[in-house]
Amino acid sequence: GAEINIPSKYTYEIKNKLANSLYFQHTYELDFFIRTLEELGYIDIKNLTKVGIERVNLTYKGLTKVIENKDNDVLSNRCFIAMSFTDNDKINAIREAIRESVEYTKYEVILIDEKHINSDVTINDAIISEIRKSKFMIADFTENKHGVYFEAGFANGLGKKVIYTCQKDDMKDVHFDTKHYSHIVYENVEELKTRLINKIEAWIL
Repeated sequence: GAEINIPSKYTYEIKNKLANSLYFQHTYELDFFIRTLEELGYIDIKNLTKVGIERVNLTYKGLTKVIENKDNDVLSNRCFIAMSFTDNDKINAIREAIRESVEYTKYEVILIDEKHINSDVTINDAIISEIRKSKFMIADFTENKHGVYFEAGFANGLGKKVIYTCQKDDMKDVHFDTKHYSHIVYENVEELKTRLINKIEAWIL
């Protein structure tokens, strides 16, 4: 299996830094996570001590799990943005607020009008491909563009998480088929950014 060598002088400071970089609250959670992976047969640990790990082997079962997760987009770092592309100050401000929120949470922003699309690929094929490769979607219904409904529905059909957002003045026009979903309804872009960041950090694993 794949092998990771960790220096034997695996000090508490290094261990704590690793735990923080992987978003564990403390090193005890990291130890529990590593031991659980071993019990599940995903990794083989050599010399696990209170001060650290000397070597970790990824087992065949673990490698199979990684490939499975990759195929199911579990490991994707992409967020597809479905929204109006009208060129006006209102939409441009919303676009940048969504972009900043996604980038703040360390995900890659996918906006179809910013992607280079080969001439032999239709825009619909490109949209479907990008949604498939994304971990989750943000669907903003401001201006109620029909394409946003299609893209959100397709993502839902794939079992991907969709975060619904809409500017307050436009919420009254949202179609009844999607209105029952929980939306982030915002009055200004600062409110959108704050609530969107909180939603991503709480809901997207």
